[in-house]
Amino acid sequence: ALFISNITSSMTRLNMLSGNEAAMFSALNDYLVDKGISRKLVVRVNRNAHFSLLESKHNSPETDIELLHIISEPLKMEIHYEVNTPILRAHPLFRRYEIMHAAALRKIC
Repeated sequence: ALFISNITSSMTRLNMLSGNEAAMFSALNDYLVDKGISRKLVVRVNRNAHFSLLESKHNSPETDIELLHIISEPLKMEIHYEVNTPILRAHPLFRRYEIMHAAALRKIC
């Protein structure tokens, strides 16, 4: 029951966020039109705002992802491993450490 409640709550928040985004873009467009901004610049501003919003979503810190707070620690460790090992593999020491002690590297991540 708790799991379903958490999913329902998350879905409601997601729906509110998409509505919130629409309201933000509407307010931006209203402002630009009220100020007499050219159509060409309005299009550029909207494209940049969309791009910036997408970038901020893709670069969300782990603490902002609510469902990650309720998954098991072993799964979190696997996520951290897959996120961080490409970075660590760039260094010869960690590349070799992974070959010799893969389980220990998973705990480091």
